[in-house]
Amino acid sequence: MTELSVRSHPAVTRTVAWLRDIGQRLIAVRVVESSIVLAAQAFLALFPLVIVLTAVMPSGASDGLVNELKSKYGLSGLTDSAAQTLLAQRSAVQQSLSAFSFLLVLGSATAFTRALQRVYQNAWGLEKLGLRGLWRGFAWLVGLIAYLSLLGAIAHWIKHGGVVQPIAAVLGFVLWWWTPFLLLGGRVRARALLPAAVLITAAQIVAVWLSTAIMPRTVRSNEAKYGPVGVVFAVESWFVVITGTLVVCSALGAVIGRHEGRLGTWVRGTADPDGWHREVKVVQFRAPTFRHPRGETAGAAAHDMATPTADGDSGLPAGLSAQPERGRADEHADGHEAADDRSAGPPAT
Repeated sequence: MTELSVRSHPAVTRTVAWLRDIGQRLIAVRVVESSIVLAAQAFLALFPLVIVLTAVMPSGASDGLVNELKSKYGLSGLTDSAAQTLLAQRSAVQQSLSAFSFLLVLGSATAFTRALQRVYQNAWGLEKLGLRGLWRGFAWLVGLIAYLSLLGAIAHWIKHGGVVQPIAAVLGFVLWWWTPFLLLGGRVRARALLPAAVLITAAQIVAVWLSTAIMPRTVRSNEAKYGPVGVVFAVESWFVVITGTLVVCSALGAVIGRHEGRLGTWVRGTADPDGWHREVKVVQFRAPTFRHPRGETAGAAAHDMATPTADGDSGLPAGLSAQPERGRADEHADGHEAADDRSAGPPAT
């Protein structure tokens, strides 16, 4: 009786329901697979965009952005020298950069946005947007460029970590609140996306703090053993950790936004479990229809002309019939018969 009473306790029941919902959402987003894919796309697709961005940004903002990234990931030694060389060769990058190459880099960076969009769709159980959501990936990249430019400018102007970090946290919160709303096509209410943004921002702050404590030693060790390739291994491994927190927090935010309890009701602003869903009007274009001048469609008129009536009428206008066609066919057949008679020669006597 005691064990049954414990299992049926409301607190235990709610905890089991929470754990079941969390497990289902984590399975839906495929945590390990999505984390590895996002980390690979971030390293291969976003890094070239950051390099191009540092080349075209003003020198002060570019220096601030690179220094901020170096402080977060603990770049030193040969890697720091490579970063300084990249900054020194900004003019060479600008000269080799063309509109086509920039569009190519921007298009390749959409691979990361598509992978991130799949994570959000699986977390909220929504269907794919298809071609209607293609432009949203480019819009997110424009927002990312604005975020990095502003972050680099603030880091260059203020030059004080105690002030830059809170501002960076606020900017990160805005970015991760706006990101799912954009990539999901506005099908989830902005209020329901707040828990995921808060969780992601908090996780990123902890990840940066751990990065400043762990990554410098890891990067120096791998760099001493394997050279620049070791730095790539270390950074890519840490990217998996960061993208893993992004995937998990997105799934947890969806669980909170969809939950039927008090927390979910407060987040949605309504007791309706489906209150997180936002109706979006889809503009549909219909093919134009061409009508006959007399008010009937051309297809119907052609059908009436080709279909004979019950009286044997062929449907042609008055005064016309299909009989002349049959007469010409009979004459044609008679001509063939006469030609055959002539070719046969005179009758035998």
